[in-house]
Amino acid sequence: MMRPQRWVMLLAVWALLLGMGLGLGMALGQRMGGPTPTSPVSPAHQGAPAASGVKVAFIGDQGLGEGARAVLRLIRDEGAHLVLHLGDFDYRDDPEAWDRQINEALGPDFPYLGVVGNHDVAAWPGYQRKLQERLARTPEVACRGDIGVKAVCTYRGVFFVLSGVGTMGSGHEAYIREQLAATDATWRICAWHKNMHLMQVGGKEDETGWGVYEECRRGGAIIATAHEHSYGRTHLMSSFQPPTIASTENVLRLEPGKTFVFHSGLGGESIREQERSDPWWASIYTRTQGADYGALFCTFQANGQLEQASCYFKDIRGREVDRFQVVSAVAAPVPAGRSALPAPARAATPVRPQSPSPSPEGFRPGAASGPVRLLGTVVALDGGRFRLRTGEGEHWDVSLGVRAGDFVEIEGLLGQDSLSILGLELEDEPEMEMETEGQMVELEGRVTSLTEDGLLTVETLGRRVFQARLGLQVGDHVQVDGSAEGGRLLAVEIEGGGR
Repeated sequence: MMRPQRWVMLLAVWALLLGMGLGLGMALGQRMGGPTPTSPVSPAHQGAPAASGVKVAFIGDQGLGEGARAVLRLIRDEGAHLVLHLGDFDYRDDPEAWDRQINEALGPDFPYLGVVGNHDVAAWPGYQRKLQERLARTPEVACRGDIGVKAVCTYRGVFFVLSGVGTMGSGHEAYIREQLAATDATWRICAWHKNMHLMQVGGKEDETGWGVYEECRRGGAIIATAHEHSYGRTHLMSSFQPPTIASTENVLRLEPGKTFVFHSGLGGESIREQERSDPWWASIYTRTQGADYGALFCTFQANGQLEQASCYFKDIRGREVDRFQVVSAVAAPVPAGRSALPAPARAATPVRPQSPSPSPEGFRPGAASGPVRLLGTVVALDGGRFRLRTGEGEHWDVSLGVRAGDFVEIEGLLGQDSLSILGLELEDEPEMEMETEGQMVELEGRVTSLTEDGLLTVETLGRRVFQARLGLQVGDHVQVDGSAEGGRLLAVEIEGGGR
């Protein structure tokens, strides 16, 4: 029989070894980035391999309570790497409680970005300080600017433009344009809280202006909003004013001039009814559909493919109500001194192959000012403007250099409602009315009007009136003559349309 003294000694040794083991385990866990009792970080945040992609959770209109906590647990369980909070944090003006709620679910060093919402304004300095403190603990997220109001951030190659448009600050439209023009990121996300009436499925009114939507579309950036307490996602759009659907496919191809919008406002505060059902909505999830709280998740650089993303909306009951794929074909950045140019707002029109002729002497592609002839490839279009990349690698923004009252010669394809311009030349005065060969049309006349989106109205000698637009496509080779000014070209002659 073992003596009591030996029992005491063995118990003491066992307690000592157990304590050493626990201490060693916690130390190893901290060195390996694992969760500790005070840092419940999700496994995905702890060194996920690059091949798995970058998973971002988009939420808004959160509040304090069980619904909000359930959404944060969902974000943790789905393995997100970063949260983008689209405004309206806790509705209590309590930055400490809001930050504590996040920490309890995700940990104090989980990457978390946010934009100011209308319910955050009163206590904004406190919320912004919490966001800045978290950024200081997450060096992988690089930001500059006025955090949550007018700032840009980069995380593992994903570029975020954070805006307080409609809520706080000014100059948002120009800021977004400048930042998107300067980045070479494949994935760009514009984020703000409020909406335009047509870009949400509830009862919100126009609160941001269309300019910010259009700048993000032109820059090929996804537009992320909240404010309306429901979920809605548009089809791929080629214009927002008026709303124009580019494609209804479930694989959305982003490019300069084409993007989509979503509002993800089911962060935990409340759920509202559907009030709108416009044709541009691809997915709607509101109280009308029996919605519960949830988040939109997008994995960028999915499966190791830089241009691929996979997205889905999931609620706290595990229901997936939307799933779609995104492909980014966003162009490289514009060289210094050139401006960003949107891509097409309308479907391309088939064109007749035609090769440009060589540059004559006396013309210098890329000249800063004066007469210029450019030979190059169309890399982006938007109405009456397009971007041309020359053989020397320069990018030029080209606009039609004609005005009301000018005489022009136009060659193009006759469509149902307008003429698709393949060639245009400024004339001294018209000599002939119109010649046709199949669908090909050649006419001369006087320009009576030219709209901002490039719609020409031309009246021939016989008082016949035609409306015409550029019929170029991305990839077409063209020759352009005109007058250059600081990297822009006002074209008075265009020949091309061949690939």
